[in-house]
Amino acid sequence: MKKCYSIILSTFFFPPIYFRFLFVLITNVYIKINYKIKY
Repeated sequence: MKKCYSIILSTFFFPPIYFRFLFVLITNVYIKINYKIKY
């Protein structure tokens, strides 16, 4: 139970960085894919 709580806490406190990183990564991949399709 305590482990679960700590995981929830960590996901509550840390996501901004992870989400920003993931968002940048996903947008980069998306742009590359679109670029390859267009040209």
